[in-house]
Amino acid sequence: MWGLCTYGQMHFIATFSRGFHPAAPVGLICIALFLMGSLFRRKLSGKILPILLSWGCWIPCLILGLRVFAANASLAAWLETFYLDKVIAVASFLGGSSVFLFVAPYFLWKESKRAAGEWGVGMLALFLCFVSRYGGFNALQSAMLAFFIGSVIAFLIVVGLRVTPVITGKQVFLLSWLGLGLLELVVVMPWTAARYLLLVLPPVCWLFQDMLESTSRLRLWMFTWGATAIIGAALAYVDFAQAGVIVSMADVLQAQRPTFEGLSPRSSHRWYNLADTFDGSQPYVALQGWENSFPSQAFPTGSLLLRRVYRKSSWWTLPDTQRYQPLMAWEFNSRVPLRVMDVPASAGFYASCWGSLPYAITRHPLERFVLYIVK
Repeated sequence: MWGLCTYGQMHFIATFSRGFHPAAPVGLICIALFLMGSLFRRKLSGKILPILLSWGCWIPCLILGLRVFAANASLAAWLETFYLDKVIAVASFLGGSSVFLFVAPYFLWKESKRAAGEWGVGMLALFLCFVSRYGGFNALQSAMLAFFIGSVIAFLIVVGLRVTPVITGKQVFLLSWLGLGLLELVVVMPWTAARYLLLVLPPVCWLFQDMLESTSRLRLWMFTWGATAIIGAALAYVDFAQAGVIVSMADVLQAQRPTFEGLSPRSSHRWYNLADTFDGSQPYVALQGWENSFPSQAFPTGSLLLRRVYRKSSWWTLPDTQRYQPLMAWEFNSRVPLRVMDVPASAGFYASCWGSLPYAITRHPLERFVLYIVK
């Protein structure tokens, strides 16, 4: 209803007009083959024909993947071809944002010890991939990525194991909702954001509720509510703290204005704040004579440029860095070791172009501002 009133159409429909994630058709073919093979193996396990059908899907999928890997110049290009970069981001954000899915591995263990063991091996392999030189993440980031993604995988496996041969109307409805939502999140646009997961949150909640109510362990309800409340409140506080840094920075800009006038008089120069409209800083810095700008703009010699170190997207990098001479810097800290927007820590609750984790545990400052003069 909000989408219809605000934009004139539903979010689901509107996103498809934005264009597909730039992956080759072979990526969709491999996704389809993998899912078909998994379906054959799940539905008719223990029989020769479904085993042959499943491997008949998986082997071509593997061959296609290896051929594209051999033809690609970089691992990043290979991941993008098969939507795996989006799969990683969506799974990480869904697992990290939906705190209640943290207990999904427990449900998997209760459903099938063998499946839980295979899941554990897979998560260890994910961790080793992320922490390797190809992954590029540190140990803590790799563990969080593997855990967040693992909670989603465990949840989806349990959902698949619980689907009965005689599927109910409720199951059809919820699984269709979940499947279409995840498909849209993976194939549409090259990046994701935590808020986009609202699209699949209702079916995830209802399916999880069915899992939880099938057990007699009511303490899981208390754990689920408690952990969600605590982590949610902590992230809300950190988000508020990181967003509020600009208020403190505006006070610094006001106090330092005479110094800036001596370095680059406003009468003959311009002062730039490297940020866009999503940053929310314009109402605060504009009063001090600073204007928001993009890295691609041409900055005249002698201008002042203010940029952030931690809260910036991956493509906000300055060209010709030798033109910018650092003059001074300001740092704002917090005792709470959580960050929702921190590029070096790979935290990007707003969008995966900030980081592949929805949030991160780190001692980084809330923000560090650096002032440059353009040479």
